[in-house]
Amino acid sequence: MPRIWDSITGIAVYIYGSLQDCENGDTISGAGSGFVVEVNHETNPKHSSLYVVTNKHVVMKARTPVIRFNRKDGTTPECFATREDQWTFHRYGDDVAVFPMDRNWERLQFYSVNLPQFVTPQKIVDEDIGIGDDTVMVGRFVVHPCKLDSWGRV
Repeated sequence: MPRIWDSITGIAVYIYGSLQDCENGDTISGAGSGFVVEVNHETNPKHSSLYVVTNKHVVMKARTPVIRFNRKDGTTPECFATREDQWTFHRYGDDVAVFPMDRNWERLQFYSVNLPQFVTPQKIVDEDIGIGDDTVMVGRFVVHPCKLDSWGRV
């Protein structure tokens, strides 16, 4: 499998169960990871909205999910407290939750995946995607804290 771009790791965000856990960065109790998605507006494609996407079970376990982002200036990460009712869950029960990023995010360091980059049934056919093909998941799959650089990488 070819190496993925380093910037891909910058799409990961970390979700904690409390503001204190997020600020300390030393526990993942009630935490998980997610990623940032950019969706262009249908009526004006020059404008877009950003969303944090994670699993519903992560939001439900956290109860008061706190999203952690690194800052562009490399200083202490920024933590944003949310409420469970601010997240939208998949209407048919799939394990997906979405949070609209409706704040000023210019000072934060992250990358986003654009909606057209998602796999669709047509892309599966066009790219001949199937069993045995390589896949990549970006997130925090550890049971202990780790120090992140200014790009969100370990």
